[in-house]
Amino acid sequence: MPEYKSPQSEPGNEQRFLLVILVMAAVIFGSQFLLRKFGPQPPANSARPNQTTQAPPAQSQATPAQSTAGATQATAVSPRAPKAPASASTKQAASETETVVENDLYRITFTNRGAQAKSWVLKKYLDDKGKQLDLVNQNAAAKFGYPLSLWTYDDGLRTKLSSALYVSSASGTLSAPAKLEFEYSEAGLTVQKTLEFDHTYIVRVITSVFQNDSPLWAFPAWPAGFGDQSTLAAYASGQFEYQVNADAEHIPAKKVSGGGTLRGTYNWVGASTSYFGAVFIPDNTDNLT
Repeated sequence: MPEYKSPQSEPGNEQRFLLVILVMAAVIFGSQFLLRKFGPQPPANSARPNQTTQAPPAQSQATPAQSTAGATQATAVSPRAPKAPASASTKQAASETETVVENDLYRITFTNRGAQAKSWVLKKYLDDKGKQLDLVNQNAAAKFGYPLSLWTYDDGLRTKLSSALYVSSASGTLSAPAKLEFEYSEAGLTVQKTLEFDHTYIVRVITSVFQNDSPLWAFPAWPAGFGDQSTLAAYASGQFEYQVNADAEHIPAKKVSGGGTLRGTYNWVGASTSYFGAVFIPDNTDNLT
């Protein structure tokens, strides 16, 4: 699975990207426009970056996209050293709470445990039982992780990031446009995650993770497939998608084993089924060559 990395990014830097939910029935007509509008334009004669495959401890984890924030400009931006947060005392919630964010298209339920999405209901699409479709595959997510959890190669840190009780900026129900922030700090570990919502399927995600003021790689993830994958045939339709320069690749999920990842520089990455997909697109499109 692709591990998305901008060459200007540093571990722990504020990672900014767009998470776009696609309805695959409209992809042929709409996704190319969407990717041209929000995604980077590949250079004409850039060499394909080297990729190496690694097998992290967790199995079947989908490695997400990440990008580094920076000013948009025509020329390349020099790498900047990550800015560590000021040393902070322990900051965590006393108990688990939930926050619902909704617009006319979706209703997302976030928990402050792991600062992740427990449910992602599409209001205009029905499942095989006639109910509004929940994009979160509840059975798989309970085992492999929920959308927008933070993934790392370190088993212990990954468990900590997904089980910690974050302090949330809001609880109850928010109507988009809205912003939701999560913060957590303990024993030198400092985590911040900001989510911004509008009237479309697009969600902007900004994250940073530090340990003792040193930046760490931690990737927002969509680890456990989709809610419409309720049969073996539906699982077989799953794919991992990514683009390097002008080349888009589509890898069947069955060809990824042992939690394998690919290191490299990608224009965008995502996962899909026959009907739905989640695509991570960098917020800064000028620093990808």
